Amino acid sequence: MVDEGLANTSPLTQFGRATKELEGELIQLRSLQAKGRVERRHGLLQDQLEN
Repeated sequence: MVDEGLANTSPLTQFGRATKELEGELIQLRSLQAKGRVERRHGLLQDQLEN
């Protein structure tokens, strides 16, 4: 936590740490339209998993 404070960054969430460990990339959505697209995609994928 001290290192993050010195680097002027916020602490990573568990998801952020896992993504970093797996060498993935986090893409932060800033617009409502982008958030809506992601929510619809997640709903579609969830529906497919349930069937």
